[in-house]
Amino acid sequence: MKYESFEALNAEYPEGRSELGFDDELCYVEDAFDTYEGIGLAETFESPYEDNSRYNGMKFEVIRRMSYAEDAVDITVLPKWLVRVEDGTEIEAYPEEICLAERKN
Repeated sequence: MKYESFEALNAEYPEGRSELGFDDELCYVEDAFDTYEGIGLAETFESPYEDNSRYNGMKFEVIRRMSYAEDAVDITVLPKWLVRVEDGTEIEAYPEEICLAERKN
């Protein structure tokens, strides 16, 4: 893992994400993916959003990272992952739904 914490990651980008050019923001997103995954993923899905709350408490597996290029996802909403919850449904998941770093906050 390149960065052991978001404090370390954000120190590498002192101007803040909103001030980055497009290519630098792509690099930031990849570093953020690595940092979230390095810190660890939760065992169960927990969403604060009504649309996905029906999956709360279900185990999940990550299928893949979502991307700007492959999925035409707006870069400002990345990182997020495509996951499969235990009932077989595939959904897009944000860090606050699956990442331990966000659950601690």
